Amino acid sequence: MDYSNLTLCYGLDLYDTNPRQITLQNWLRLCAGLDPFQEKRSRPVLMPHGWFSSRRADSCITHSGCVQIDIDAKHQDKPIQWDDLAQVMAEEPGVVLAQRSASGDGLWLLVAVKGISKADHRERADRVVAHFEDRFGVIVDHPVSRNLASVRFASSHLAHVNFGAEPWPY
Repeated sequence: MDYSNLTLCYGLDLYDTNPRQITLQNWLRLCAGLDPFQEKRSRPVLMPHGWFSSRRADSCITHSGCVQIDIDAKHQDKPIQWDDLAQVMAEEPGVVLAQRSASGDGLWLLVAVKGISKADHRERADRVVAHFEDRFGVIVDHPVSRNLASVRFASSHLAHVNFGAEPWPY
């Protein structure tokens, strides 16, 4: 699959309740043009788990086939070199995107998961989270991965992408 054309939903900012469609490639273009000092809550937000008619989980129309992973500095028990970790994690099976978070004090991943659906999203997300925690010794923000409607603030940091990633059977 070509994930550059994966269609997701986004909002103009955290308070926008009307999701719009955008391809992953166009999302990255939008992010690249952001002011790196723009206040986080006024940045566009991505809903990486699918297409939605509103910002609620029960309004999911189609699952994206991916799970987002959120790794925040505040949850870690050791300092992390975020750019180095992003580069290494980008090589993991199924990783479509690895990027520093909007604040710069964390990392987020978009992981393609073979056969994931709205019905089994939480269970499959838990397995993806467990893999990354075990493999890299990091603490993942579980609710972000498990919540179908969780959002991701736009980040202007360099994104490591693999639009040709093979979905992984987590």
